[in-house]
Amino acid sequence: MTDKRASELLSENLTAIYGYAFSKLYDKDKVEDLASEIVYEIIVSARNLQNEEAFWGFAWKIAENTFRRFIRKHELAAQIIELTEENVGVYELSPEQEYIQKETDSKEIYLLRRELSLLKKTHREVCVAYYVDNKSCSQIAKEQNISVEMVKYHLFKTRKLLKEGIGMTRTLGEKSYNPGMFRLDF
Repeated sequence: MTDKRASELLSENLTAIYGYAFSKLYDKDKVEDLASEIVYEIIVSARNLQNEEAFWGFAWKIAENTFRRFIRKHELAAQIIELTEENVGVYELSPEQEYIQKETDSKEIYLLRRELSLLKKTHREVCVAYYVDNKSCSQIAKEQNISVEMVKYHLFKTRKLLKEGIGMTRTLGEKSYNPGMFRLDF
């Protein structure tokens, strides 16, 4: 198919392409950009088309692929941070921010250690072996004489318990060191 014939077919149905772009995006500027990219891609690619009857199926597939590329390109552009004089340079924490960061880190470490100490022995050993000692599940399974699936279960259960425990507020009162008498009344 020639570029001229493709241009004729497109010019007859340009509103359909604009409508397609508008149905995908609602920003007028982006719609116009997408529609122009779709028209360009169709004209450039129409040279490869041998059967004119398949033009519209071919054109709509190109429109769909162009829309996907358009979205990916705009998502990448949104992620890129523009460098200006204000944000160029090395970022250093002020002494106050460093102190706050250390306090926050030490509090989080305290909470993690507290929750680890409250875990069952097997959960704690598997967790420490995996995260601190960087051992694989198969190594831990051999050392603990359990299956690899059980190691994975213990890790899953430990993460769940730690997540729940760190979120809890635990107050230690008199009952923590003097639990009192346990009686059953019938």
